[in-house]
Amino acid sequence: MQPKLEKVFPNLSSSIFVKREVVPYMDYPWHYHPEFEIIFVEKSYGLRFMGNHVGHFGDGDLMFIHWKYF
Repeated sequence: MQPKLEKVFPNLSSSIFVKREVVPYMDYPWHYHPEFEIIFVEKSYGLRFMGNHVGHFGDGDLMFIHWKYF
């Protein structure tokens, strides 16, 4: 399975784009983009797949991600 390029369309008057998702479970496709990404898990737990890392996540986890891709 290959990650898909995600297009991020920030507001032209701001240097950040904020998206809040409240869902019963996290089912976000594997993706990449040139922008930095910060993920905060308020209340959830499960298995995280990031690049070549697989590990657990839980309440209060904070991740800062920047993908290097070719």
